[in-house]
Amino acid sequence: MPPRRSLLLIATCACTALPGWGCNFSFDAPCLSGEVKCGETCTDLNENSNCGRCGYVCAGGAVCQGRVCTNCAPGVSCAGTCVDPSTDPRWCGVNGACSGGTSCSLAAPICSRGACICPSAVVCGGQCIDPYAETRHCGARGDCAGVNAGTDCIEATGDACGGCLDGACVVAGGINGISSCGCCQPGQICADGRCVCPNGRINCLTACVDPSTSLSHCGASVTCTGPSAGVRCTTAQVCVDGVCVPRA
Repeated sequence: MPPRRSLLLIATCACTALPGWGCNFSFDAPCLSGEVKCGETCTDLNENSNCGRCGYVCAGGAVCQGRVCTNCAPGVSCAGTCVDPSTDPRWCGVNGACSGGTSCSLAAPICSRGACICPSAVVCGGQCIDPYAETRHCGARGDCAGVNAGTDCIEATGDACGGCLDGACVVAGGINGISSCGCCQPGQICADGRCVCPNGRINCLTACVDPSTSLSHCGASVTCTGPSAGVRCTTAQVCVDGVCVPRA
């Protein structure tokens, strides 16, 4: 919602044509489209103090959503918005009074069951990374220091199109991006001026993967989202025929 604006604007001008002359005037600025005038302020009637109509206040912890006072249960009302403290990274772990939680950081950006986590448990330069896909820290592990920092794929390949696919550096697109496609996502190929997944691979957000061997999307299918995204194998596993199994 746009910030509330005072309708009363005072404009003062000094008329200097003759000594001692001057003028003062005031005028009401129009509200933005979708807003109405409540007193001397503009509102879209989607705020807790003007919910649906001027002066209607949401009470009892309810918040104004869609111009209707809504009970947040089983969520929590925080700053006028209903949040899920078990998954919302801005209000992770807050209690019913919207206190006691935290805002997740770059080092642990995901809120899971009310706690901020780094799913990969690998933090490089203060930021949680995916060592299976991070171009500058491909294959990183542990404390991401020294040999554990992984590989910079652009430096390792000597190519601006260097990328990380399942923890290994690859080049996607033309040499230094000089092709009709430029740099494609890891695993893609350039065909007829378009970056596409070759046969046997599927597009999984940031890369084209082989679901029968992919460590990050083992067993993925079709859209590679939700249940179709496959399973992320651990560092102690490999993906064989779409199933994560212990390394030999």
